[in-house]
Amino acid sequence: MTIPESPDLPGRWRILPHRSPRAAEDLRDCLVIRNEGFVLLTDSNGNLPADNAKALGLYRDDTRYLSLWTLEIAGAELLPILSNADLGFAMEQVFICPELVNERRETIPAGSVQVRRQRVLDNGLLETLRLENFAAVPISLDICFRFAGDFADIFEVRGLRRQKRGTISRPHVHADGITLRYQGLDGKGRQTRIQFDPAPQELSETAAFFKVDIPARGSARLTASVLADSLAGSASARTSIADLRAARENWREESTRIVTDNELVNAVLERSLADVWMLLTRDDELRFVSSGIPWFNTLFGRDSCLTALMLLPYSTAIARDTLRSLALLQGRQTDASREEEPGKIVHEMRRCETALTGEVPFRRYYGSVDSTPLFVLLAAEFYRWTGDLHLMKELLPAIEAALSWMDEYGDMDGDGYMEYIRRSPNGLDNQGWKDSHDAIIDERGDFLEPPIALVEVQGYVYAAKRSIAGVYAALGFDAVAARLLGDAERLRRRINRDFWLSEGYYGLALDGAKRLSRVVASNAGHLLWTGVPLPAQA
Repeated sequence: MTIPESPDLPGRWRILPHRSPRAAEDLRDCLVIRNEGFVLLTDSNGNLPADNAKALGLYRDDTRYLSLWTLEIAGAELLPILSNADLGFAMEQVFICPELVNERRETIPAGSVQVRRQRVLDNGLLETLRLENFAAVPISLDICFRFAGDFADIFEVRGLRRQKRGTISRPHVHADGITLRYQGLDGKGRQTRIQFDPAPQELSETAAFFKVDIPARGSARLTASVLADSLAGSASARTSIADLRAARENWREESTRIVTDNELVNAVLERSLADVWMLLTRDDELRFVSSGIPWFNTLFGRDSCLTALMLLPYSTAIARDTLRSLALLQGRQTDASREEEPGKIVHEMRRCETALTGEVPFRRYYGSVDSTPLFVLLAAEFYRWTGDLHLMKELLPAIEAALSWMDEYGDMDGDGYMEYIRRSPNGLDNQGWKDSHDAIIDERGDFLEPPIALVEVQGYVYAAKRSIAGVYAALGFDAVAARLLGDAERLRRRINRDFWLSEGYYGLALDGAKRLSRVVASNAGHLLWTGVPLPAQA
C-alpha cells in the first residue's frame, strides 16, 4: 500500500521508478543483533517484510513481538550503500534516494538525500532515522513505518502446528504510538508498545505516516521505540551506543587479551569474543551464555558448560556464573514428563507459550545424558584455573548430587556406563550432543535400541571423576578423591576395551543389548580432549 497523494501539501517529492534490492532468501542472508535476551533478525535493509517466512522478527523469551517492520520513503524502497551489524547489539543501514520528482515535474538527482537507519537493542528496540539533504532546495518527504506483531512462539516459527492459539486483541492507538496485545493459552498476556518521536501525522492500527521537511543542505530526525511486556510502560529504550560499547570494552578489559603477530588471527579472536559478549545473558538469578540465535536463545546445560570450558583461558567469570545457574536449576525430584531426576543437570529452559502450556516439554527439560558430567567437569576445571575453594564449598552439594545421579540414575543397568532412554512422550529420542531423532545408528543405518551408551559421554564421565578428585583432595576428602580416581581409571580401561574397533577407531555407541555400533563418527574425537585414549590409540 502506498501513501495517497496529498495535493494540499505542495512541494512533496516522490521517487522515480527503480529496481528494488533483493530480499533475504534465508537466515544466512539476515542481519542479527542481540542484547540481554532481545534478538532482532532483519533483512539486509533492516526490514521485517510482510511476506516474512524466514523467522525474521524481534524476539524476547522465544516469542516474536514484532513480525512486520518496514520503512517506506516517498512510497518506495531506497538504494542501499551500507549495511552492517558488526557491533552485535546494533545495526545500521545507509541509503540514498533515487532521483526525486515533484508534481511540477522538477527533479533532484539521485543521491541528493541520504537516509541513515540505526537500530539499538537495550531493554527493547530503538530505531533512529536521520535524513540528510545535500540539495540546494528544501525537500518534503512522506515516510511510513508499517508494523505488526504476531506473537508467534519460537516453536511455531520453526514449524510446530498448534491445534489452537491465543487471542490477538485489536491494537490500541495512542497519540504517539500503538500497543499490540496478545493473550496466550498459558494465561499470560503479552504486549508490544511502539512509540514515535515526533508523533506521526497519521496513525492507524498497522502504519504510522509522517511528513518530514528537510531544509536545504540540512537534516531531519525521527525515532521509534519498540518495548515488550513489563518494559512497555517505560518511556523508551536506552539509546546510547557509546554506553553499550563501553560495557563491552569493560568486559574485554576484565578478560584475557591475546595478541599475535598475525592481524587475521587477532581479528578472528576479537570478533569471536565480541560474539560471546553478544550471547551473554543476565536473567534474574541466572547468568550464562545463550546457545544460539534464533532457535536456541536460552540456557542449555550441555552447550553452556562446553562454552564456559572453552572460555576459561579468557574469562573464568563465565564458568562461575554458569555453574551457579545450573546448580540453581539442578533436578530435585523424579518427573518423567520432563525427564527430571535428583541431581540431574537441566538440558534446556524455555519461557515461551508452548513450553508454559506443556505443548512442548522444554519449560524446564532434563533430557540430556551429558550435561551432568559436563557440569562436574566444568567445576573441576574452574578450580584448576582459579584455585577458588570458596566456590567449590558452595557448589559441593550440587557436585555430590550430580555424581550420585551419574552412578545411580545415569547408569541404568549398573554396568558402569552412562546410558539414556526417552521417558517423556514428547522428549528427545537421542540425548547426547547429536540429538536429532536419526542421529545414532548402527553400521547398517538402523536405529539403536535404547538404553544407549554414547562413546563420548563415557569420556566425559572419566574426565569429570578424574578432575573433580582434585577438588575433593583440596577440601580434605582424601578417601573420596581416591575412590573417584579409581573409578575413572577402571572406566578408562573399559572404554578402550569395549568401544575399540579392530580397524583402529572407536565405535559410536553401545545399544541396549551391549552391541557396539561399528560407526566411525566425530563423537569419538571427544575422547581425545577427555584423555581416554592410550597414546597408540590416539
